[in-house]
This record gives sequence, structure tokens and C-alpha cells, in this order.
Amino acid sequence: MSLLLKVFQVPLQTSILLTSSLVGICIFTTTFPQHTASLRWIRFGLAFPTLLVASAVAYPPDVLSKPAIYVETLCLGAYLFARVVDVCIVGFWEEREALPRLLMLKEKLDDKGEVNLESVVLPLPTTLQGRLAYTVDNLFSMRGASSFKDRSWDWAMKSIREYRPASRMEFFRVEVKRFILTYLAMDILEYYLYNYPWNLQIPNPVTSLPAIQQVAFTLLLFCFVYLGTSFGFLSINLVLVALGLPPSSCPPLYSDNPLPTQSLAEYWSLRWHSAFRRMFERGSLPVVWMLKRKDGTGYFGSRTTKFIRAFAIFTLSAIFHLAIGNSIPRTAENGHLSNIEPVQVKFFLAQPFGLLFEIIVLKPMTESLPVMWKAWVRRVWLWSWMIWTGRWFCDGWVVYGHLGARGLDFSPVELFMAWRKV
Repeated sequence: MSLLLKVFQVPLQTSILLTSSLVGICIFTTTFPQHTASLRWIRFGLAFPTLLVASAVAYPPDVLSKPAIYVETLCLGAYLFARVVDVCIVGFWEEREALPRLLMLKEKLDDKGEVNLESVVLPLPTTLQGRLAYTVDNLFSMRGASSFKDRSWDWAMKSIREYRPASRMEFFRVEVKRFILTYLAMDILEYYLYNYPWNLQIPNPVTSLPAIQQVAFTLLLFCFVYLGTSFGFLSINLVLVALGLPPSSCPPLYSDNPLPTQSLAEYWSLRWHSAFRRMFERGSLPVVWMLKRKDGTGYFGSRTTKFIRAFAIFTLSAIFHLAIGNSIPRTAENGHLSNIEPVQVKFFLAQPFGLLFEIIVLKPMTESLPVMWKAWVRRVWLWSWMIWTGRWFCDGWVVYGHLGARGLDFSPVELFMAWRKV
């Protein structure tokens, strides 16, 4: 990596512009149905130099001393890196039909006269203007949402494809209300846990606490991650919708409320944010291909194959979060840490086993229960699992230097408590 930083001694803005342009050129070539084989080789040839420049975005030499900016550039560099792998490398072995396509959402009346939403695959653009619009929309779509009204990309989740607020005011009301409630929840938890004396010399500063404080810190982490990841999306979406972009083109980062979730599979695939979902799914495809014979049949059953792919996806997620954790500068308190902390890796690698337990044990055991009991048993299982394993992520988060002080600059709870003492 030190050699890379010496080679690319260019400003961060230049690296971002160059990487985006190279990825855009590769996406642009996918709009030509002819010369498929030659264009594949061109994209594959552009992959290596583009990956190098994307790495320079992730590890920019001019902002390494600024952790807050560095984490943002690392996420951006990882996204651009993943798009190169997606378009140039994974796409090299795929069939033409597997390339991303735009969908149009149409209303359709069923036999009962009720309105249903139907997605129709749009043909590839044939004009220069259409191809450029396709390229730009694809390049900047992290979750499959499209900047064009009533359109989305075929990898978007159903909640994103069918996101249609009744009005702009409804969009503003729902998003701001959800953000304020989460902010208040985090403020209450921070007030309860404020200035806790951490011992960063041990690998488990959170899981060594009393049980009630472990639960509180896990819930605090969920609020911290929610606010930290959604604030940027919310700010940009509010501005874009105010400037005239259709609200349906700006779905929130968390499209569905995670609290009513009844299964771990639903939580990770539908309820949690999908900012890097395509990155991890596409990155796991080579593992899936290795599990298939030449005739297309698999070496293992579908359940085993799904488990192996889930393990690959969460392994990629673990690597990504370790890269973020290692971007935090070492201090006298946490300078002893290694680049791979087992407490954080354990959280991600445990998730596939939770999915397996859910499929093999929990669902068959609860299937015969009444609907209400079945829902509550599964919901209790889900949040018990998330809080139990989330403590491990909290350990890693704390030893890397997070949650050591209050994350909110403005505290309504502190103001209220000070007012009560007057």
C-alpha cells in the first residue's frame, strides 16, 4: 500500500474523478448489444488500472491524518472498487442477459379491481443521449434506485422499487420523524452510559460489563450506526426532493422499519440498509460459480450452497468493516491492537450460522403455532440473537476508539435534566 501511495501522489478530487470516469466508460460499453466479446475484453483490460486508482481513493495520502474524512473516502473507494469488480471482472464471465437493466413501474388492475404494481424491463438505449443517461444513472445508483421517475434497476429490493410517497410533504414528514425518534433514543442511551470508564487493554470491554449495560450498549450501537449511515443520505435526499426530483427516486437508506422483523434472513436482506448489498452479492458470485459443475449442476444441495454463499458475503462484509476500523489512528490506549480483531470478525462470521439455525430448527418448531405466537417467538429470537452477537461488534467498535465519548453534540435529554434541577 505504501508503494501505491507513492505512485498516486494526486489530489483526492482527481482520483475520484478519474476512477468515476473509467468506471463510467466501462458501464457505457455495456449498452452496445453488438461486439459483446470484444467489449468484454476491453472492460477486463481496464479493470486493473481502474482498481489501482480506486484504491488511491480509498487510501488518499492527503487525508490520512483526518479520520472523519478518511472513513468517508474509504467507503467511496470501496464502492468504486466494487463497481469495477462488478462490471469488468464478474461481468466478464456472465451472459449478456445478466447485465443490469432498468425497470419501469406500472400500475395494473387485477381481477378484483385492485391496483398492483408491475415491473417491466426496458430495452437498452440506442441513442448517445440515452446511453449517457443510462451510464450516469447506473454509476451513481448504490441501491438500485433510479433518478428517473417510476424507474429502478433490476437489482433493487422490492421496497425500493415500490417506494412511492403520497406527496413531497409526506416524504419530508416520515423521514424527519424517523430520524428525530432515533436521535432521541440514542440521546437517552448516551445519557445513561455517558463517560463510561473503558479499559481498552482488554479485548472485551463491553461483554465484560453487567448484562443490562451490555444490552444498552448494543442498542446504542444500532442507533449510532443508523444515524451515522442515514444522515448523509437523508440530507442529500431532502435537498434533491426540494429541488424537484421525484420522491420515489430518493428512497430512505432504511426503506423498512426493522423492529417488526420476524426472521434473521428478512432482517439482513430486506430491513437493514442495502448501500453495499450489491457489492457483497456480486463479490460472492465467483464462490457460487466454483460450486457448480460444467453442466450447471451444483456439487452440493441448494441449502448448503446458500449457506456457503452467505458465509462468503459476511466474510466480505467483515473485511470491509475491518478496513474501516483500522482507519482509526492508534493511541497509547489502543496501540496494541492488531489489524484483525477477533471480537469484530466473530460478529460477522456468526450470522450465517444464525441463518442456518433459523431454517433448520426455529422455523419448523414454530410453524404450527398460532399466528400471533409464531410472530412473537420469531421476533424474540431475532432480537435476542442480534443483541447477543451485537455485543461482539460493540467490543470491536470500542477497542478501535468509537463510543469512547458522546457522539451527539446536542442533547435534549441533558437540557431537560438541567431544566428539572432549576
